[in-house]
Amino acid sequence: MRFRRKILTLLIIPPSAAILFLFAVHIYATLEEVRSVALEQGSNYVRTVASYVGDLIYYGDYDRVATWLKSIPGHNVEDVLIVSPEGFLIASKRRGLVLFERYPAFEKLRGLKDIRSEEDVFRGVLTFAYPVKVNDQILGYVVSHHSFENLKAIVQKHTLSFAGMIGILLVLTYMVSFYISARISDYISLAISDLESVSKEVFDLPTPPKTGDEFEDLFRGIRIMAKRLKEVHVSRDFYLNLINSLSEGIVVLSGDGKIVEVNSSACRILGCGSEDPKDRHVSEVFPVLYPEIRDLLEGKATKVPETRRVRITRPKGETLDILLSISLYDDLYILLISDVTQLTRYEEKLRELAERDYLTNVYNRRMFENLLNHEMEKAKRYGRPLSLIMFDIDHFKKVNDTFGHQVGDQVLKKLVDTVRESLRRTDILARWGGEEFMILIPEADVDSAAKLAERLRRIIENTEFGKAGRITVSFGVTQMRKEDTVDTLVMRVDKAVYRAKRKGRNRVEVLT
Repeated sequence: MRFRRKILTLLIIPPSAAILFLFAVHIYATLEEVRSVALEQGSNYVRTVASYVGDLIYYGDYDRVATWLKSIPGHNVEDVLIVSPEGFLIASKRRGLVLFERYPAFEKLRGLKDIRSEEDVFRGVLTFAYPVKVNDQILGYVVSHHSFENLKAIVQKHTLSFAGMIGILLVLTYMVSFYISARISDYISLAISDLESVSKEVFDLPTPPKTGDEFEDLFRGIRIMAKRLKEVHVSRDFYLNLINSLSEGIVVLSGDGKIVEVNSSACRILGCGSEDPKDRHVSEVFPVLYPEIRDLLEGKATKVPETRRVRITRPKGETLDILLSISLYDDLYILLISDVTQLTRYEEKLRELAERDYLTNVYNRRMFENLLNHEMEKAKRYGRPLSLIMFDIDHFKKVNDTFGHQVGDQVLKKLVDTVRESLRRTDILARWGGEEFMILIPEADVDSAAKLAERLRRIIENTEFGKAGRITVSFGVTQMRKEDTVDTLVMRVDKAVYRAKRKGRNRVEVLT
């Protein structure tokens, strides 16, 4: 309605103002025309009177002047005065003969050479004055007072009739303006209603009216927009359903770190809290993830897509391994979050299986060879000693044959636990194969290694191994030479063990 009033005002004011202006111009023109007629009539009247009374005044026949003035007709004439050159009244149409009475406004007549008129608007009187001349001699003055009330009545009547016509025009203008404003306002209200429906995600709009003008184009444009928005809305619903169906978490960030979109998996993995995470800063919603993306948001990280594995601790204390993929799309950062905790555990288990003996949980032969090669290179580079111990269970086949392989496995586990307790953190224990084991001792010469081997031999000799009772172990000890390779070093320590076996077992033999 407010818009309709504005349209109505805009449609009414200009034509109404124009009509009223024309009315004022017409009234003014009418008044001017009537005034012009009145002036012309009055001027002619006083000239006629002056020409007739001139001879009478010249001969001093003032009675005839007064009589003639009373007898002459005069429409709208209130009075006609004859004034002597000295300023005294001679005669009056209304009063007759008047002698020796001073005319009060004589100063206005003195020196008058032609007709002069005055208007008294408040009294509605026109006053005309004209000199009475005979042979260019001024014998007096004619002063005529004319009323223009009748003329005003004519003007008033004419004005009222014209005003009536103006009123009809104004009413018609209002009616036309009201109709136009109502039509425009209704169409605009319909367009606003359509836009409100679209804003409420109601995209199937009713058929618009056929207007045949720009409004029809407007309605068509709104429906085209609604159709496009419906397609976008359907696509967004599909997109939201799609990302929420993924097991991987997706977080979309603006350049200032605020969350634009987040799926349910991201909240499940990282925990979003009870509040809606959208439009909040990532540091508030995912504080455990923020250190990984801080550099990215501060512009210090490269915009090349990258993937990193992160270990985080959830609010409840649970540790998770996260695979975080970061990419940039336009001005948005897209984070793909995968919970790889179980996969990490599998990888660690596989790595453990690949590096360690499945029974004793010490390094296996392949891993030990890699470590041995690494330690030998380091010892050669820095000129540090490196020793190797190899030991073998005496008569282990007899244990398996007598008590079974299960007892044999228990013996191997017990043996490893016993030896490990006497080793340094830097010493490396490995199962070489069957009942054979290796001990790599960095930063130790052959004498220190031999003493360690002897101490281990005595401990094992005095240890009970369950059903198998007590067992003995034969040790071989050697120290790395500059020219040694892994094969030569292992071969030498193996010979030392063989020598211990040949000399009666349960002893330590050293080869340098």
